Amino acid sequence: MDYPFGEIKNKLINEFWFPNIVEYSKILYPRLKINKKLRVLTLTHDSNHSEIEKLIKDKLSISENIVAWTYSHFKAIRITSDLPPVIVLFGKKFEDALMIAELQLQKYLPFDLYNLDFSTQEPIFEAGRLEREINCIEKVILKQKEEKKEFILIYTTIINSNVINLNLLADESNRNYVTRWPGLILNKYPKIVNEKKLKISCLEELIFQIAKKHGYFFLQKHKTHQYNDNKMILSIAGLLGR
Repeated sequence: MDYPFGEIKNKLINEFWFPNIVEYSKILYPRLKINKKLRVLTLTHDSNHSEIEKLIKDKLSISENIVAWTYSHFKAIRITSDLPPVIVLFGKKFEDALMIAELQLQKYLPFDLYNLDFSTQEPIFEAGRLEREINCIEKVILKQKEEKKEFILIYTTIINSNVINLNLLADESNRNYVTRWPGLILNKYPKIVNEKKLKISCLEELIFQIAKKHGYFFLQKHKTHQYNDNKMILSIAGLLGR
């Protein structure tokens, strides 16, 4: 299947992702002026994986430090044939198969940069999609927390008619128990978030609070691109520091 958001992804790479990767990598590794050799996990697409080429070209990483995730064997073969010898893993969609991903990724952890571009994973637009993505981010944070690792997070998703169910999110987050954590405080939002601008604000707030829950501060920015009347691409970039 063709990737419909390729043009928007290219704009994000040049106008948003990479300026922030460069900025935040200077904070992570202030003494390394060039050849950062960032350890990277990127969710990518077989028809558009230009973020990988740019990471190598701009000397932010090297091929052996990049792990690309896709959700099918066929797509993994195509990515492998197109690119330098990066590590390509595949399975189900990342947010739906994180436990499988953890087993595959275990030997590559920790990462300096997670590029979680869920728009590349041919998402199914059903109830619970955005909640699963946020739950996935919390699991990523937990993995990094185990390694006591600061890192850059880029989260890209599709904003459409799918609502955000905050009760569902709170219940899932509470399963990752942290002593003295009061829970997600989201009183300024309705329990079902339906309005587009509120969804953007809510997703930013959720990541900020979940990061804080696990002992990180989260410096973040966001950018949006309208795809059509019904769909918008949202990208949030930030540094999780301690």
